[in-house]
Amino acid sequence: GDRRVLRSRQINGRWSVPPVTVDGATTGLSADGRVLVLARPERYLPPTSTELAVLDARRLLVRRRISLPGFFTVDAISPDGRWLYLIQYPGQNLLDYRVRALDTRTGRLAARDVVDPREPDEQMGGLPIARVMSRDGRFAYTLYSGGEENFIHALDTVRRSAACIDLAELPPGSDLSGFRLDLSADGRQVRVLSAGSVVSTVHARSGALSERAAASATQQAALDTPRRAVVRSSDDAGFLT
Repeated sequence: GDRRVLRSRQINGRWSVPPVTVDGATTGLSADGRVLVLARPERYLPPTSTELAVLDARRLLVRRRISLPGFFTVDAISPDGRWLYLIQYPGQNLLDYRVRALDTRTGRLAARDVVDPREPDEQMGGLPIARVMSRDGRFAYTLYSGGEENFIHALDTVRRSAACIDLAELPPGSDLSGFRLDLSADGRQVRVLSAGSVVSTVHARSGALSERAAASATQQAALDTPRRAVVRSSDDAGFLT
């Protein structure tokens, strides 16, 4: 949606549509087309502050400018533009981060991180490789690699909840730079693709792996008995049901 509405990633040479993943996915435009969030690019990392602008997307008028101390990147936005999701990097290690929710109407961060309350000290880590969104703009599925585990981060931008689906068949150290994600038409399956071939299929609502592929240099698929992925949700019921 971002690329269809905004052909240029730069506006007046100062603000840009925020990039999300290594493969070039962007975010910032709400699914209803009403709210657009831009970020001011920084020349040096990590910056001492992060500058954001919330715009009326239809008229391109600035509603609010937001300045946050420290280094944040934009990760996703809810369909109505109310909630903006940010990745906060509290230290020098860019593989360690916190997921935060920001109210675009007030410009304030929610007090609680977007984490699993049953595992509040669980630390996610890795680089965002690829992203796929549900058609309604509610669910953001992101493939992460480079940390202790390769996993899909499933974010519900409406309920401010998230779950991690560990991809045990893709061991740490695997090169996922060419991988991408695809979502089935009914929104129930997230497919991990490599060179056009399905490496793994995840049931988006249950977190179960219906297909398992051997992660090797040749990427030869090996189908095994379906396995249950490790799923962590930020609320008791979870949205992966």
